[in-house]
Amino acid sequence: MTDQQHSHRDQRHSQYQRSHQQHYQDRQQFGHPEVQRREFLWRERVKLELQVQALLARAESLEQAWRALQQRKANLQHQKPKLAAQIVLSGLARSRSLPAERLFHYERERIVQEEERLRQAIIFCQGDLAALQAQIEVIQLELSFLQ
Repeated sequence: MTDQQHSHRDQRHSQYQRSHQQHYQDRQQFGHPEVQRREFLWRERVKLELQVQALLARAESLEQAWRALQQRKANLQHQKPKLAAQIVLSGLARSRSLPAERLFHYERERIVQEEERLRQAIIFCQGDLAALQAQIEVIQLELSFLQ
């Protein structure tokens, strides 16, 4: 075999190796559809799990706000006897100007509105959590089929 033939053969071999290496890299980069799907699902699951963690933190925050509101409501209820005594005394004194009574009713109304707002927020949060957990379960199921 001449040097030129060796050189030509080496060149073809080198091209074959580069072609094979490129094919291997393409398969690694693009992967098989199952590998791509598995990687996508895994990333989606991680993203959803992070969203779940954020929602759990939100739910805890809402629960703390609910407890604080219930404490405010209990404190307001403790003010009722004092307010009733003030109303009786003002009636005896024939005075109808009771800012404490108006303040009590205003605060009670604010608490009722805040309770409703918190109830709705908690319901939405629970619904979002359930939806995310269902999505995660579907992803887990599909991942189990791909393995």
